[in-house]
Amino acid sequence: MKQNLYETLIQKNAHRLSALQRKLSLLSFGRITSFLLFLGGMLFGYFTHPGFYFAGWASFAVFVALIWAHSRKKEEERGLLAERQALQGMLDRKSGAWRQFPDDGAEFLGETCPPRGKDLDLFSKNSLYQYLCRCHTSYGRRALADRLRSDAPGREQILQNQQAVRELAQREEFSLALEALGILMEQRSRKTDGETIEAFLSLSKEKPPTLPVFWRVGMWLLPFVTLFFLISAIIGVYPSVNLGLGFMSVLLQLLAAGICWNQNNRILAPLLDFAGSVGPYRAIFEKIQSEDFRSEKLSKLQQELSGAAGALKALASVATAVEARKNPFGFLFLGGLLMWDFHCADRFCAWTAQYGEGLSRWLAAVGEFEADMSLAVPANVRRESAFPSIEENGPTLRGGGLKHPLLPEETAVGNSIGLGAQTCVITGSNMSGKTTFLRSVGLNLVLAYAGGPVAAASLTVSPMALFTSMRVEDDVSAGISTFYAELLRIKEMVEFSRTGRPMICLIDEIFKGTNSADRIYGATETIRRLSLPHSMILVSTHDFELCNLENDPKVKALNFHFSEQYTDGGIQFDYQMSPGRCRTTNAQYLLKMAGIL
Repeated sequence: MKQNLYETLIQKNAHRLSALQRKLSLLSFGRITSFLLFLGGMLFGYFTHPGFYFAGWASFAVFVALIWAHSRKKEEERGLLAERQALQGMLDRKSGAWRQFPDDGAEFLGETCPPRGKDLDLFSKNSLYQYLCRCHTSYGRRALADRLRSDAPGREQILQNQQAVRELAQREEFSLALEALGILMEQRSRKTDGETIEAFLSLSKEKPPTLPVFWRVGMWLLPFVTLFFLISAIIGVYPSVNLGLGFMSVLLQLLAAGICWNQNNRILAPLLDFAGSVGPYRAIFEKIQSEDFRSEKLSKLQQELSGAAGALKALASVATAVEARKNPFGFLFLGGLLMWDFHCADRFCAWTAQYGEGLSRWLAAVGEFEADMSLAVPANVRRESAFPSIEENGPTLRGGGLKHPLLPEETAVGNSIGLGAQTCVITGSNMSGKTTFLRSVGLNLVLAYAGGPVAAASLTVSPMALFTSMRVEDDVSAGISTFYAELLRIKEMVEFSRTGRPMICLIDEIFKGTNSADRIYGATETIRRLSLPHSMILVSTHDFELCNLENDPKVKALNFHFSEQYTDGGIQFDYQMSPGRCRTTNAQYLLKMAGIL
């Protein structure tokens, strides 16, 4: 756990920010003073002695220099504030304040998300995504969501991801710097990053429009003619004639800009929205390129970004030119003298032709970096975490001190388990910890398959398809009851079991939506159907009759239970899973506590 590191870095950040803000105050005072001296120099020069003009213009030069210096320091201040936000986010994950993070990934709970997305709290409020996410680009958010909701990849892919996540966990200061740049990028985007990127990419993937020959000739010829006439007038060559011709040329250029205003705006609109993100993305590319990575995956991603920083530097130049046309005076001056809009559109089209196809690859590479450093969060904020061992042959699940990763580490209780192709029947009283344990297993499997560290002292797993049946809901509009919705979940498990691929099923309170006789019969037959050499089943129940499955040679069942103790002060749970079946119940006690009995 790197709490001391974050607290130290926050203190350093606060000292640097305080010193910087003092400098900004001095620069602001200097700007006002130098501008007043400029005005005073002009006035004294006019009313008293021309020598004051020199002092006035010198003060103006100081004023311009201070504006530039203030702008640079202001940019540095924004960087420090973003760094502090990234640091505070890591401390919030330790304190539990992460539950207030605005990005909870609720949009990823769509039709493509399997039931475990809701069952295991992978997305939405108080979710694993909300706890982990350090992504500030749409590519990063999507990459993290895909890693959490996708089926388990092969062992080699898991190990590659794990190696990358482990390295980023060790390079936490690099990850903090990368996240701070992402925060800056978010702050500067006019729209959400996803909207900005999609609009920009849609243009960069298209064939760049080509200006007609007439306009291409005009964009170079008219500025030359205009400047020729105006300069001739200034140096005294037929001044009246050349001045008139020069102004006519200026009006002709402005007329051309007005005629093609909509066309040029359509070309440049995506860049206008993306312009604020160009600087931070370029800094992100440069930051990644400056590192020396050891893991195979990160090295490949770094190679993907070869040339990206240079391309963004060229795009920044175009963006600066486009920004200049937004000012009315800039538009009149540049558009009237240099056919500015046409040159901006032409330069942007040339950029998209050269770099457009590579942009999506670069952004996807950054997204993978963000996903990997998000998955490293448990290693950086927990006192105890472990990168799991991945076995090829399964099903395998062996864990020591397995905890729910979203519960406070100090109060969460760890449990150990060791299963192969077996069935684990878990009994216990209400609120004793059965469901929490199932979710602990599921969430840690999701983390393990994504390549991240798990909330456990140790864990060994094999790649398995993960199925859940927990938060089963009815669908009145479709005429589906809760019981039938659960049947559909179980049917999906049974159908997958026929493929012969390794699988693990987490079933909470199996068939609770029907009467006890049907529930016991249905649960028994379902477990027998799912008990195969390639499947592992963890099922919680209040029906002690299911514990008899341990005597069925076809099922290979093991019984575990959670229990409670009664004292004068009430009921106490230790949340420890123990071998064997449960011998206690607490429903009547809880009914009395609630005042119902």
